[in-house]
Amino acid sequence: MLRVNIDKLDKNGMTGIDDDGHSILVVRVDNNYFALGDVCPHKKCRLHTGALKGSTVICPCHGAAFDVTTGKLQAWFKNVSSDLIKLIARIGIMNVKAYKCTVSGNEIVIET
Repeated sequence: MLRVNIDKLDKNGMTGIDDDGHSILVVRVDNNYFALGDVCPHKKCRLHTGALKGSTVICPCHGAAFDVTTGKLQAWFKNVSSDLIKLIARIGIMNVKAYKCTVSGNEIVIET
């Protein structure tokens, strides 16, 4: 279990945390908190150095997009069809792990 102080995140912000062999991206979207793997499965780039657009994090290396609520791939390269993206997300080979997290006081508690 990992605990992160809420003050580490700005409104609609994110941060990367390394703990006990886990690289975790912690995201705040409005008043909701999410935790997922911080490493893109394609190029192994750290997602917390990318961009957050709504509830989607964009990989800084090649623009893959992941839903922060589920970790599922939303977009990859521009020439990849949406049907193929849906298949890849369903199979799970390009998704990042989503962790269960809750808020306790001033901390986000992440189950690793």
